[in-house]
Amino acid sequence: MNIPLRIALVLSGVLLLFSGCSALVKTGNELASNLNQLVKPYSFNFASWEFNAIFNQIKQSLTMRQLAVNPDSQDVIQYFSYLDRLESLKSSLNRPELEKVSIDITRTKEEIQQLQENIDKLRPVAEQTIAWQITQTLASEGIFNPFNNWLNLTFPPVKFKLEKPLYVLVVSPRDKIERTSTMMIKSDISIEQMEELEAAVDRLNVSSLVVEIGGLGATYPSFVIQNADLRFTIDTACEEWLHQYLAFKPLGFGYILQLLGAPVNPGIPTLNETVAGVAAKELGALVYNKFYTEYQKPPKTEPVAPAATGFDFNQEMREIRKTVDQYLARGEIQLAEKYMQEKQQFLASKGYYIRKLNQAYFAFYGSYAYSPTSVDPIGDQVRLLREHSQNLQEFLSTASKLKTPADLEKAISQLE
Repeated sequence: MNIPLRIALVLSGVLLLFSGCSALVKTGNELASNLNQLVKPYSFNFASWEFNAIFNQIKQSLTMRQLAVNPDSQDVIQYFSYLDRLESLKSSLNRPELEKVSIDITRTKEEIQQLQENIDKLRPVAEQTIAWQITQTLASEGIFNPFNNWLNLTFPPVKFKLEKPLYVLVVSPRDKIERTSTMMIKSDISIEQMEELEAAVDRLNVSSLVVEIGGLGATYPSFVIQNADLRFTIDTACEEWLHQYLAFKPLGFGYILQLLGAPVNPGIPTLNETVAGVAAKELGALVYNKFYTEYQKPPKTEPVAPAATGFDFNQEMREIRKTVDQYLARGEIQLAEKYMQEKQQFLASKGYYIRKLNQAYFAFYGSYAYSPTSVDPIGDQVRLLREHSQNLQEFLSTASKLKTPADLEKAISQLE
């Protein structure tokens, strides 16, 4: 068994331990007990996923040819072109009957089957190629591992699996926006089941939301959704690796302690997510521009500026969040919820459909301080820290040592 595979097996066990423990957070109170019972039929099985992932890693190491020194990005481009074509064909079959008159349904289904076979065959090649490209880019930036770049060995090894989307159940109190519980949900849950689960959880006098996630670093290999475009896939793979990297530093370890129910600063999750998100965007851009410049296509249409339409979604979401916070600060919970329902309908009229806009929605997306739903100053502070860092390696070195938002403020105050 080769050394990278041994490392992968050990790391899988460590992360499985953390993920298993995090599923038991705060089970001593009645609310947590009720939540566990409601979620149990839909829970994501970490142990089963890890077992299958490790089994496939061993199988690939024995049967799949190792990549050449310079893997071919064309394999990755081909993989995503198959995905695009598959999505197009599936959409054509979902059209109203009158619009499918000109479609040869039999041939279309045959092509879909062939595309799926091609995708399944190329998926491990795409995973391994992108992982290699991320590793090379990290090395070019002088980023290797959390242990003072010992021996210039990349740790954790960059590994991820492209899988069907997973979901999380997010729970927030009704009287304030705060993510108090996050529970993993399996990929095959239906919209009807989501809404049934949310309704049952809401009857516990909390606010809940089941939402799809793009990636997960609590598994090893990390989890990345398989139905996204190339740039999103690269960015997400980078972000999940960064979460694993940070887990061995004060910032990430504080996040793990928070998941385990330890009394840590409540700003740690937002700080951790924001640092990883900012770094991942930059790292993803470096990977994309280095290996896929010749494949880049111009946008099909020019984006419409907010001024041209008179509507700015990001600004609107910030204003909604501020107003909701004001209602809740005054104890006007029902008015806040009525306001969010009205704004949900307003956003839909502008072409922005949000399935459920509530406290849990803002609790989930607000933890990413660079998102339009966040009013947290951490986002601007983290970006300022990056702007004053000489490079990405220095930024990560500084940010990974932070333990609280106050540490971030202190680091900002010391900038030249």
